[in-house]
Amino acid sequence: TVIMLANVIETRDPYTAGHVERVRKLALHLAFALNWDQEDIAILEFGAILHDIGKIIVPRAVLKKTGPLNVDEWKLMRQHPEAGAKMLEGVDHLRSAIPFVLYHHEWWNGNGYPYGMRGNDIPKEGRLLAIVDAFDAMTSNRPYHASMAPQEALEEVRRSRGVYFDPEMANVFIETYRLELDEEAGPVG
Repeated sequence: TVIMLANVIETRDPYTAGHVERVRKLALHLAFALNWDQEDIAILEFGAILHDIGKIIVPRAVLKKTGPLNVDEWKLMRQHPEAGAKMLEGVDHLRSAIPFVLYHHEWWNGNGYPYGMRGNDIPKEGRLLAIVDAFDAMTSNRPYHASMAPQEALEEVRRSRGVYFDPEMANVFIETYRLELDEEAGPVG
């Protein structure tokens, strides 16, 4: 059911095809590196899969727009975390995933949305998902930007520590992702 809900969102926005699964994998990888316990990791899977469920309220024309969003379109888009959280409130076994959905656009410096939370006041679920969601967006082709190479996106995550992202979580993400890239490249020489 959770995967079906996520697929509904992805079919409305063809540019994000595969986004949910990539975010889920990146989130799991980071959570393991941060030594999250098994219960938190089980909840993380639901949260990662459902993080954009609130986009169901965003008109398809806005989701598919190739240029910059206007003020009204941004207002609509910025409502998706709260809309998604409201959808999950009534489902007992998904309620624990709400922090992933609600807080994944909060910024470390307090300039994010929907509440403008700052630093460690942002629940860890939102801080973790903010990193992996942004990384996947940077490394994917979108109507408003071409994809970056993973190394370039890692550099952007590094530059954004303490602005958008939890600095400690961002460091762990960068370190573990670079190790993974090195393993994929194989032995040198």
